[in-house]
Amino acid sequence: MNQQTIEKRGVLLKKGKNVFIEPTAILIGDNLIAIGDNSRIGSYSNLRPVDHKIIIGKDVQIAQLVSIIPDSHRYEDVTKSKLKQGHFGADIIIEDDVWVGCNSVILHGVVIGKGSIVAAGAVVTRSVPRYCIVAGAPAKIIKRYSFKKNKWLNYSKINKIMFYLAHTRYVLSLKIKKTV
Repeated sequence: MNQQTIEKRGVLLKKGKNVFIEPTAILIGDNLIAIGDNSRIGSYSNLRPVDHKIIIGKDVQIAQLVSIIPDSHRYEDVTKSKLKQGHFGADIIIEDDVWVGCNSVILHGVVIGKGSIVAAGAVVTRSVPRYCIVAGAPAKIIKRYSFKKNKWLNYSKINKIMFYLAHTRYVLSLKIKKTV
């Protein structure tokens, strides 16, 4: 799918300057995708919003074969087809200067904080604090950047509780701002 096709179909809510979308990337949605300046979406990546937005910040690198899916099928009623039960989900926000490695999956309601890295093959089911590296399925923090020491540090259990409390307050503040 080329740039003109994407723009004609009304897929992008907002497109910043110097955005590059590989021709084989799949973007499907109705004005539900916003991409900030200098961001890139790799080949065969799959962005498929149905009812919720995908918001990508500035200077974001999304590698090949990445799936960003803010909606999922309902499945609670086993007497009905999943196709007839509707969808559920939440917006996905990828803040500035994030690198998402190839073959990663980002699911509904996730906020990936500024400066973070999603390792190749990660399945991100929960929000990622700013300046962290996550890996695995489900993705877990493996490193965080220390501005005091000016380097990436291994993520220890001692720091985990304090870090998650601070991040939870940050994510809640984003949701409160969005509703106001």
